[in-house]
Amino acid sequence: MIPSLHGIFRRPKGAVTTPARPPLFPADAKPPFRLGQHVEGGTLAYLLRIAGHQVIVFGSMNYIEREVNGLQPDVALIGAMPERQNIDDYTPRLMRALGNPPLVLPTHWDRFNVPYSVSQQPAVERLQSFIAEVKAASPGTRVIVPEYFKPIQIDSSRQPAKP
Repeated sequence: MIPSLHGIFRRPKGAVTTPARPPLFPADAKPPFRLGQHVEGGTLAYLLRIAGHQVIVFGSMNYIEREVNGLQPDVALIGAMPERQNIDDYTPRLMRALGNPPLVLPTHWDRFNVPYSVSQQPAVERLQSFIAEVKAASPGTRVIVPEYFKPIQIDSSRQPAKP
């Protein structure tokens, strides 16, 4: 588990807000951490180690750069909603911090509130700006847009396989 942030929240124009509390972990803290130990609602990212691969999964639309700097996962699942554009250099900073992972799978981009049978094409079109940001920041990174119920296999050579 990696401490993370939820994202940029929409607020009414002119709304007064208090600053978010910074996530604080004592230097001697030992995992596993309990949900109540996480600040800001307990938002987490996960680094999975499976069969020699490392996969980082962001469950929301933001991150704490110092927590992910230098991880170098093989695969990164990254939040890609348009709201990311409200976060300074969201995509290039994250790609650098992760060492330009070979494969990125966008998350939080789809039309999740409609039946599976409804076309995702409008969301795929909206996603193109994120794909362009990844390519500009990390030209060697492949981006695969996940499709419902279609597996994406990673081969044993540590290089992302074709979906």
